[in-house]
Amino acid sequence: MQTPWTRILLGILALFSIACGGGNTAPPSHELQRTTSGNIVVVLLADHDEVKQGRDTLSLEFRGADGTLKDVGTVRVNATMSMAGMAPMLGTIEIARTSTPGRYAVSTDLGMSGGWQLNVEWDGPVGRGTARLQQTVR
Repeated sequence: MQTPWTRILLGILALFSIACGGGNTAPPSHELQRTTSGNIVVVLLADHDEVKQGRDTLSLEFRGADGTLKDVGTVRVNATMSMAGMAPMLGTIEIARTSTPGRYAVSTDLGMSGGWQLNVEWDGPVGRGTARLQQTVR
């Protein structure tokens, strides 16, 4: 049998466990695309199966050939969508370092469904590089 104090203690521990769970920095679980540029593997990840139209949150990882995360320094990403007879449509991309070197948080705002090209550039400890990712936004 549980005493009232035991129940209170278990309740406090459960609340503490829930509150501390917000600091989880695990990467998203779905790999959307992987490409190699020189000796760097660029991986686009999400918590879902595809890039979403409108606002979305993704993760970008930079890995060495051995699979370990590599700090690539400053990263820039731009998104364009080609449309016949028109200037390319531009999407909004914001990128930020995370507490894990080599992993970057990406916020997108892609206003139209269709084929988007993500141009990735980096400059840092592993040198300069570029990569191109193609994504179908739905």
